Amino acid sequence: MELRSLVDVDLREVLAPINRSARGEFVPALRTAAGLRERAGQGVLDLGLSRACFVGGTLGGACLVDRLRADDAGAVAPSTGAQIDALAADSLAQQRGALRALIESVQTATADAGVEALRIIVSEMDSALLGLLAATGFVRRGGVERYTLSGAPTALPLLTEVAAGTRPDATDSSPWVRPVAMADVAGLLGAGDEGALLFSQRPSVLARLSARLTVLGLSLAGDDRIVAAAVADRERKLLLSLAGQGDALSALVYLLCLRHGVQHVDAIQPDHPGVAALGAVGFQRTAVRIELVCDPRAVVAERRARAAAAHSSSDSE
Repeated sequence: MELRSLVDVDLREVLAPINRSARGEFVPALRTAAGLRERAGQGVLDLGLSRACFVGGTLGGACLVDRLRADDAGAVAPSTGAQIDALAADSLAQQRGALRALIESVQTATADAGVEALRIIVSEMDSALLGLLAATGFVRRGGVERYTLSGAPTALPLLTEVAAGTRPDATDSSPWVRPVAMADVAGLLGAGDEGALLFSQRPSVLARLSARLTVLGLSLAGDDRIVAAAVADRERKLLLSLAGQGDALSALVYLLCLRHGVQHVDAIQPDHPGVAALGAVGFQRTAVRIELVCDPRAVVAERRARAAAAHSSSDSE
């Protein structure tokens, strides 16, 4: 068995086990090599920390790791948090321990890179993977849900939508929405406490991906202040992040579905206010998952200490 960084591996080859494992599960989970290269170029997917596992010379498994890298000017340091965005292996490779090898290799790489928290989201039904993650030092952090809209959204009052940098007519008494910059809604989306957010919802992560995103801000009539916000991936029709409360948030989700074709939510915490908004528009929960986390530095230090103790013991014999 051989483990390699994805820097030296054909990304089309890497995607074979990942897309096979996701097929039929969730449409936006299917990935393309172009999409991976784009995420890597934007400083989100870390090819150096990601791994491919070769068994008998054939790629049998892969692990994609997201971590914000330093910007080109060096003004922003690499993030101390990272996420395993995808982990998969073919059945033969699994039988030979590929998944554990991938996890441990990524833990070592992220520990050496100074990552303090490595996260992963998995199905609560995947008891084998949950057991493997527990055995490699991961602990449960919280629940995560996935939602899909099948058919037309439930009709709600339609918000006034205006172009960026403009305002509605002064006589308009309804809430209004316009495209905004990520910086305009970062605080509302939780930039002050990113550690409490899912990795994919962090404003710092979304800012790197902003070229492919629709970012909308909602204000009340006669007021420029943004009271609700939403971020969606235009190509994948995927709602990534929500902020706000009550009817305003429901109306914003409805607008995204009706005008922008949003159909999916990959990850949202069960106690998020957006869950009620999704239900009001007609989204159905399709999966319950679990977010787990480990400190790779502590895990790897313990692993190395055990290995050293075992080596010392064998030498003494």
